[in-house]
Amino acid sequence: MTSQPDWQRKLQELEQDIDRKLGDRTQTQDHFDTTPLPEQTQTTISSLYQQAKTWFQTLPTIGQVAVGIGAVVLSLSVLQMVMRLVTLGISLAVIAVVGYIGYRLFFAPSDSPES
Repeated sequence: MTSQPDWQRKLQELEQDIDRKLGDRTQTQDHFDTTPLPEQTQTTISSLYQQAKTWFQTLPTIGQVAVGIGAVVLSLSVLQMVMRLVTLGISLAVIAVVGYIGYRLFFAPSDSPES
């Protein structure tokens, strides 16, 4: 008889511990979500952007065209890869549904009620 109140007390302690840890975790996540980038990171990104812009502007016209074409080709390649992954996912889903239906029709025992 003494073990049941002991179990209840331990269960309450565990629930309080979990609630406290979850509360700390959500406060930490909220802190990260609302915090802007540090000023040093913003400065670094801005500096890199300015360097790339200056480098691009110093290229001859044919170089700028080549970089533009390269960026377009790279973007289209990434888009093509994403589309292939989506197509693969859809194909796998269709195959899974057809396989499940085939299994239910041919291999699963019938669930007809016996009178």
